[in-house]
Amino acid sequence: MVKMVPRMVVRPVGEGEFLYLRRALGRYRDQWWPVAGKVDGDEGPVAAALRELHEETALVPRHLYAIDEPVPNGDPRYRLHGFFAWADARAPVRLNAEHSDHAWLDVDAVLAMLSPAIHPFIRAVADRFVRAEPPAALLRWSASDAAPFERQ
Repeated sequence: MVKMVPRMVVRPVGEGEFLYLRRALGRYRDQWWPVAGKVDGDEGPVAAALRELHEETALVPRHLYAIDEPVPNGDPRYRLHGFFAWADARAPVRLNAEHSDHAWLDVDAVLAMLSPAIHPFIRAVADRFVRAEPPAALLRWSASDAAPFERQ
């Protein structure tokens, strides 16, 4: 089973804006997706989330939380680990070659571009992590930490 790490990246502007990236390559070319990637070798999901976020955008989050909602997935070959990252509102996004553009979108804009099947998940994430203080028990990494870690 391949482990995938989808992430919602938000900067604290108003109620929060979600970062979406336009894919530049492959079968998802010109589609908008959140930061995502695979867990490499023996790295853990938190380390993979931090690595993928930095590789794809050059961002280092202030905080990284585990998403405790089931991540929609239509392919049983993949095990998805969902994370929510708070990014600095002033930090520039520098894309790698996998992406051609990026956009910071409010919740309504995200919902408008996605299938209604995923709307409950997006709303739940927005309610839990954007419109309210994220639960401390779901914190997996903070910029003040010396290195990525996972809490049980």
